[in-house]
Amino acid sequence: MLAMPLVFDAYAGISNIVERHWQNVVAKHPEIAAHDKVKPHLIRHSKATHLVEENVNLFHVRDFLGHSSITTTQVYLKSNPESMRRAIEAASSEVVAPCSEYYDTGKRAELMDFLNKLL
Repeated sequence: MLAMPLVFDAYAGISNIVERHWQNVVAKHPEIAAHDKVKPHLIRHSKATHLVEENVNLFHVRDFLGHSSITTTQVYLKSNPESMRRAIEAASSEVVAPCSEYYDTGKRAELMDFLNKLL
């Protein structure tokens, strides 16, 4: 008899545990039965996304996930526009120095009025 790889056995075991818990949740909340099933990869993806959102160094997230390439891990940077916005805002003060020369007071007020009307 051929021995199954340990990784496959572990994944199958985790899948079984997650499936049993998912069935319990659906039994108590049938309205969510139409949603996709929860699978181990979804939990893994959620954890990685939360780590990135908490500004954990991407190289640490890569190591945690066991990726060989940082490129594979970078997919988690794209998953949350809010976290991307915060990162851009944090870096903008270093990239663009504050300057009052962009708009005079009148032009700035005009621009702000225009933007507020869009809301």
